[in-house]
Parts: sequence; structure tokens; C-alpha cells
Amino acid sequence: MTEEHDARARPERPQLILGLLGFSPEQEREVASVLRQAGDEVRTWRLGAPGEADAWWANGARAQLLADGSVRIGPGAAGRRSVRLSLEDVDRPIAFSEPLVCSEFEPTCRFRMGDAASMLETLALIERQWLATRSASLWIAARMVSGERELASRVYHIVGGGRLLAVVDRAGDVGIHPGFGARDFGRATWVARPESARFVPQAFARIPISELLWDYALRSESDLLPPRYLSHPIYFRRPPKVAQRMLRDEHLLVMGELACGPAPCRELRQRTGLPAAS
Repeated sequence: MTEEHDARARPERPQLILGLLGFSPEQEREVASVLRQAGDEVRTWRLGAPGEADAWWANGARAQLLADGSVRIGPGAAGRRSVRLSLEDVDRPIAFSEPLVCSEFEPTCRFRMGDAASMLETLALIERQWLATRSASLWIAARMVSGERELASRVYHIVGGGRLLAVVDRAGDVGIHPGFGARDFGRATWVARPESARFVPQAFARIPISELLWDYALRSESDLLPPRYLSHPIYFRRPPKVAQRMLRDEHLLVMGELACGPAPCRELRQRTGLPAAS
């Protein structure tokens, strides 16, 4: 990245994650096929565990409205468990497939299973209305990682169409203009600014840089660990500066091992029993 960087480079495309509730394995394969069609040059979609997903799709044919107002979604296959949701407490967008067997239940978002056009339209709606900032933040992180050696300044303004889309303070926070997603950033320009320009407008969504990069790293299919750590020891300096909800069990396991003593990556895998992909 130069002082004025054209952001149309080709780093790894960030991933949005969809979790499925109550679908059969065959239906899950159908959704996975549609997700492959939803990918473009700025981001992709993939299936993931509900706990890590940005959005959920639930099987409306297995949805039951309970007396307390919560919704029970039956399992999609033998050996799986049903899921009970209080929709007011759900912290991510959720869409239900048709047909809905419960006539008393009217979801905010629905789609027709088996209709690729309807499924793709629902994905686009979810991203546009609820996940624009998430997709934009992942896009920014991907470009920060791919252009790390060229980022000479601490502060950058991302400008597109004559509008300030984001403020990036590499030692602080990232501020993102609400309502603009990864596609809006596709032709944006990174403009180096003095440190005094790190002010984030009040209306912008603010994300700590540590959390933005951590979120991206969890989704990346690339090996982001510097090669030196394969043979040189990794030391436990302090816990990651991220929210507790962003830490998985394997992260806590690794931190526990490192707290007992430093180790290179290969030895750490042996000590924890974690696979290389972790």
C-alpha cells in the first residue's frame, strides 16, 4: 500500500458464516451449494457452527411457537438436539424457511428452501440490513494483513465515491460508516493521514483493531502465523486484547500451556493435542 492505495488488490476474501438450525444433512448440502454461488470478489459465505455464525437459517417446517413466546426448532436428523430460542435475545439475524408449520408465528425474514433465487436474495438482504459493518470490517482486516509490509502510516482514511467510509488507526480503533459493506469498499482508496486524523466520527461503528484482526484470523484459511514461530519459542506475554466471547476453548488451552512455559508451535501442538489447523 502506498500513500494513496488502490484497494482493488487481491488478498484473501473474508468469510461470512451461516449457521443452520433444524435442517437435514441433505438440506445442509443444498444450502452449501447456494453459498458457493453467493461468493464474489470481495467476500464469500460458508457454513459453520451456530455459535460462530454471523447469521442463522432455521427450518420453518420444524419451528414451534411455545407458550412463553420462544420458538423450538426440532432436530433435522436422528441424534441431533432441538434448539429453543427467545427471538428477542437472539444476537444475530435469523431467517426461517418456508413452509412454516406454525401459522401463529410470523418471522421477520423468510425464504423458500429449494429456490436458489430466494435463498440468494435472503443472503443479500441479511448482509445489506444486518451484516454490512461485519463484512466491511473483515474486508478491512484482509487488506491490512495482505498489505502489512506496505502500511507505513499509523492512520488511514478509506475513501470511496467521494465519501469517508472508514478511519483506520493501526494502534487504536477502526471506525466504519454504518450501512456500507464490503462491496462498497471494493473500489475504495486508502489515504495515509497524520496521527491527528485518527478521530472517528460519532456515528461510525467503532471496533478495536485487536478484535477486528482476531475476528478475521479465526475465519482465514491462510496460515497467518509468522514462520519463525515454527522453530522459535512463543511466550505468553498477556491475554489477547479481545472480548471474552471471542475466545474459544482451544485458545484458553494454548494460553494455559504457554503460561507454564514458552514453546515453539510444533511443540505446543504436541503438548495440547490440537491439530495444525487450530
